[in-house]
Amino acid sequence: MNEGGGSFPVIISFIIAAGAFSIIVLSLLQLASAGKRGRLHYIQNSFFIICGFCLLCDPYTRLGTEYVAPWLLYVNYPLAYVLPVLFYFYFLFLFDLKKKFLIGDLLLLSPALAVFIVLIPFFLLPPGEKLALFPLDNLPRGYPGSYSRLIEYGMFPWITFCVALTLFTTRHYLFGGMEHVKAILIYLVLSCLLGLASALSDYTDNLSLYKFAMVCLVFLMFGLLVMSVRNPDFYLKVRKQSHQIRYARSRIGELDMGEVLRRIDELMGEEELYRDPGLTLPELGRRLDLSQQQLSEIINSRFQMNFNAFLNSYRMEAVKRELREKGGRSILAIALDCGFNSKSAFNQVFLNSTGMTPSRWRKEASPDSPRSANK
Repeated sequence: MNEGGGSFPVIISFIIAAGAFSIIVLSLLQLASAGKRGRLHYIQNSFFIICGFCLLCDPYTRLGTEYVAPWLLYVNYPLAYVLPVLFYFYFLFLFDLKKKFLIGDLLLLSPALAVFIVLIPFFLLPPGEKLALFPLDNLPRGYPGSYSRLIEYGMFPWITFCVALTLFTTRHYLFGGMEHVKAILIYLVLSCLLGLASALSDYTDNLSLYKFAMVCLVFLMFGLLVMSVRNPDFYLKVRKQSHQIRYARSRIGELDMGEVLRRIDELMGEEELYRDPGLTLPELGRRLDLSQQQLSEIINSRFQMNFNAFLNSYRMEAVKRELREKGGRSILAIALDCGFNSKSAFNQVFLNSTGMTPSRWRKEASPDSPRSANK
């Protein structure tokens, strides 16, 4: 690759190195932070760590640094084949399209493994011999020189394949029109454009274009990483919006939703089915002529709660109404009459809903209480 002289390339190299180092440190701190973490958290930070490490180890962005750490030469090549795979899995877990890893998923790592095996003879060389072969025009011990170019030129097709696979698998979510999902789509498009610029620089032997793409990539990754630290609920909102998109495309899409909601209100509000302590999701679905899956999706998407919370919301309203109106009845009798099947379950739901015990709530809601009189 060719590049003009001057101090500007040195500044660019420093920005890439400093940005890559910052990304690695911040990602490691994120991984070490306390709290319950899921697969998405580990995939995201692993992606950033590997990406930062690749940028830090890439001698083409900082010519001359290969003499400082020759043992790191070309370590970034197999890792560069791992990154698009992590990219793919990140989006699958982000949109809840995947719950766990399967044995077949390892096939996507086979190109990275092949590159690593091809480069083993080079990795085993002493530092001096590695430097003598840099840039890697031919591999030692009888390996043809075309291998190095094949590895470099193969990166872009592999990245393109993984990005295309990501777009195809998540197309309904990425193009669903939701605000937070749009932000993820913009990030994806920018990453693809930078990957294209990086690949083009390889084919045109243009180091300036390559460094420009790497600088933009550093800023893009660092910005996304900082955003994920400062706004941890962003990804929760993305997942929530992806669920809404999924429900919109599900089997409930062909239903007359207005009629379904009217019938639910009739059964729960007028017929008071919630008073039956044995009411189940399949039973309510049967009364509505809906499958269990359809009713579950409607309750989750329209009422933003699960079936138990949905039932308890009706029961709680009935309990509070009767506590105000029927002062002579015991609290337990009212709770059982409204559909709760045990005192402990009722007390827990009531406390979570109101922040106080039923007896205290009844006392404060009584017409004779000072609080009620002041209202």
